[in-house]
Amino acid sequence: IATVFLQDNYLKLDMGHTKIVSRLLDGEFTKYKKIIPSEFSSNVIIHTSLLADALDRASLVSRGEKSNMVKFDIKEKTLILESKSENSNIMENISVSLDGKDIEIAFNARYFIECMKVIEDEYIRLSFTTPATPCLIRPVEGEEYIYLILPACLNPSTFSPKVDKNSTDSLRLPLMNRFTLGAIIFAMARQYELL
Repeated sequence: IATVFLQDNYLKLDMGHTKIVSRLLDGEFTKYKKIIPSEFSSNVIIHTSLLADALDRASLVSRGEKSNMVKFDIKEKTLILESKSENSNIMENISVSLDGKDIEIAFNARYFIECMKVIEDEYIRLSFTTPATPCLIRPVEGEEYIYLILPACLNPSTFSPKVDKNSTDSLRLPLMNRFTLGAIIFAMARQYELL
């Protein structure tokens, strides 16, 4: 049994041995819907535990690096997950269902792993627009949750052979927006009425 006290912007719950005090904050809540894309060029359905396990293994390789970066190269029915460090590298193929364009994008592995830890669904949907815009992680059906992960800067030298700048047949990979250096996650759950 709890006693509830209300005063101005404060709420206090007194449960005898435990007291909880909360204060209503002034100001406007972040307009997060503006940063959530409404249309996607690529939608991927993937087995949650296969992706989580591959990310765990890849993060072991990249853990010593500052960025903890993993690259997703999604083509047709395969997601190639790649991570490299000075001393080792890993590349794993995971079967997926791709609806839309192929995409090559990089993320901080730690942020993706944090999402995977709380998702209980057997399969999830990854939605992409471009390599420089956020990835959305959602359930295959329904709207119970949305996780938003910003990509990291994909440096071609990190994931490809050295390029001879004087050669005309050198491998050229597109660079992502240089200002997209960080990666963050916004977890917005309908059950908490944030969406």
